Amino acid sequence: ADQFNSIHERLIEAWKRRGGGLVHFVSVRDHDEDGMTVTYLRDTCEQAGLSTKWLAVEDIGWDAKAKRFVDNELSVIDNCFKLYPWEWMWAEDYSQHLETAPTTFLEPAWKMLEQQGDLSRPLGTLSGSPEPAASLRSAKMH
Repeated sequence: ADQFNSIHERLIEAWKRRGGGLVHFVSVRDHDEDGMTVTYLRDTCEQAGLSTKWLAVEDIGWDAKAKRFVDNELSVIDNCFKLYPWEWMWAEDYSQHLETAPTTFLEPAWKMLEQQGDLSRPLGTLSGSPEPAASLRSAKMH
């Protein structure tokens, strides 16, 4: 099918301007909508020539010695594209490191509007909205 806008090409160009380095793409495990969105955006990043890796938000770790966020293979997370809401990030075990870690967290521009309430209803009112990963982990433990 033909595309009637240049969004795809503009995303690729934006990634090219961003520069090199591995970009971790993070989403909630088993949440199809976020997973598909992250997969598409990851593909545009790869088309721009950057290296990428997908990581479930539940698998973000903290290396206390290096004082860095790491993935499930202990690779440092320098650049992290996420759809996961900041208010949920602050509920995670690693939240005390969010302000000081040198990781660059990337989000789509529409997330700013959503977090201001212009595009969204209150948390938890959208059907299919994932729960915070911390809640998912504690539910599995009980």
